[in-house]
Amino acid sequence: MKRIDNFWIDENNNSWDSTLYTEKQAILLSETLINCRDCRNCISCQDCKYCRDCTECRNCVSCADCQDIKNCKYCVACKRCKDCRSCTTCVACTNCLDCQNCLSCEGCKYCIGCKACKDCLDCTDCGLCSECKRCKGCFACANCVAIKNLIGQGTKVFNSLVESEVKDEGHK
Repeated sequence: MKRIDNFWIDENNNSWDSTLYTEKQAILLSETLINCRDCRNCISCQDCKYCRDCTECRNCVSCADCQDIKNCKYCVACKRCKDCRSCTTCVACTNCLDCQNCLSCEGCKYCIGCKACKDCLDCTDCGLCSECKRCKGCFACANCVAIKNLIGQGTKVFNSLVESEVKDEGHK
C-alpha cells in the first residue's frame, strides 16, 4: 500500500481517500476486493473496474454508489441491477432510466435499443419486448401498446404495412 495524492493505492490500482481512511483501514478494505482494478473507495466487490464508492458489487464497470448490485449509475454490463440510470448493456435490470442496449430488463423508461424487455415506457428502437407503452421504433414486440397507434399511418413492420388491430396473442 502506498500513498499518492491523498489516496492509499494497492497493487491493483484500487484506491481509498486518505482523508477518510487510515492506511490500516485501506489495507483491510483492499483485502475485501477480489479481482477488482482501478476502483476507488469500494468495499467487498468482485470483478469490478473503474467503480467508485461501491459495496458488494459484482462484474461492474464504471459504477458509482452501488450497493449489492442495486442503485447503479452509469453502469456497464451489470446484471440484476435496480434503479439504473444511464446504464449500457445491462442484463435483467429493473426500473432502468435512460439506459442503452439493455437485455431482459423490466420497467425501463426512456431507454434506447432495449431487447427482450418487459413493460418498457417511452423507449426508442426496442425489439422483442413485451407490453411496451408509448415506444418509438419498436420491432417484433408482443402486446406493445404503441404498435396499435401505427395502424392506418402507412407504417411498416418487417416490410409489411400495419393494417389491422393487433391480436391479444401479440405479433405472431
